[in-house]
Amino acid sequence: MNPAQLTEERLRTAMLAQADRERLCLGLLQVDGRFSNIRPRRPKGGPDGGRDIEAENHVSGSGVIAAVGFRNSVTDSAEDKAWAVAKFEADAVKAREAAPVVFGNRRCEFIFFTNVDLTTSEVSALAGRGHELGFSSTETYYRERIRGVLDSSRGLALRFQYLGVSLSAEEQSTFFSTWGNDIQQLVANRFSRLETVLQRMEFLQDRAEAVSSFAFQVFTDEHQGPFRASFFVASMRRMHVRNQGLLMAMASRGGRGAEMPAVVFSPRTTPQEAHGQLAKTLFGVRGFITRKATFDTLGELHHASIWLAVSANLVEHIVGIRLIINGYELVKIAKPLLSAYEIPRRGGVYFPRALATLRVAPNDRWVYVRPNTIDEEAPWMIDLSVAPPRTEIFGCEG
Repeated sequence: MNPAQLTEERLRTAMLAQADRERLCLGLLQVDGRFSNIRPRRPKGGPDGGRDIEAENHVSGSGVIAAVGFRNSVTDSAEDKAWAVAKFEADAVKAREAAPVVFGNRRCEFIFFTNVDLTTSEVSALAGRGHELGFSSTETYYRERIRGVLDSSRGLALRFQYLGVSLSAEEQSTFFSTWGNDIQQLVANRFSRLETVLQRMEFLQDRAEAVSSFAFQVFTDEHQGPFRASFFVASMRRMHVRNQGLLMAMASRGGRGAEMPAVVFSPRTTPQEAHGQLAKTLFGVRGFITRKATFDTLGELHHASIWLAVSANLVEHIVGIRLIINGYELVKIAKPLLSAYEIPRRGGVYFPRALATLRVAPNDRWVYVRPNTIDEEAPWMIDLSVAPPRTEIFGCEG
């Protein structure tokens, strides 16, 4: 018996449970490209109001109600056909009554699935009856139509799952030619989601770790002029104490390159040690990190506020900024998403006294730099609700 004959036989005689019958028909709608938001009603039994499946036809814009009328061991006798017509009538009437409740004033289509084989005239008669009831469209999936879908590349998986008809070598080739790339992509997406979950779990664990290293990078063009920069992170719960947070300050009489130095400090680094490290950098930058009530753990940085102040002459040369703490890239913003705001003269920028005496430019003015995706009055905060990517400290583009 060839696969087509076997499919026909199984549809006619297979003793499928009602739940499997409805799931098979739901699958037939899924492989039909017109339908979306396909949802079963009560596949495990119970009153369903004549609508086993509900869906949307995104081509016509109509709602869809489908009913399933399968009979055990059908022979396509007059009795079988009369039963199928009666089943159609009962379900269609109930579906028409329910349509306004389910879809409101929208048009509604009715689809009837049956394993009884019907002639063209019989199918046309059912379509006419559906029109009389007020459906915008009526379709009947009779046995031969169902078999045609199940024996096509779209339905081979359904045929094997619900009817137990194995795929021949030719059908396997057709199936994987049609769906191979989609299956591979599905598997890849599953692994990607699993990797995301594992990364999230790892990050949740790392949030409890002490802040052991950080680097703040400002990427610039071929800027050669002098500048100052002050980067400050503070927890809102510590804002009642002045200047309590994590500060990195820089000052330079000039330099050339694409990146301000990315220097990694331990929380135990003294100002003198930091001063020495910065003095050896590419730009000859002088500066240090202060540690006044810094964060005990990485997790404490969630919703911490950020302030970045630079000398006005540096703003137009910035092409990106990046903040890395404990190897996690917490902030990465490119120039198109950055804006600069003038700091009122009455406002102050905290800057280490040791560097404040180094005048880097005449009439040196401070300017705040922050993302333009947030309101000017809103705080710029670190968001750790989503696991940030791991990254290297050096060699990053802006």
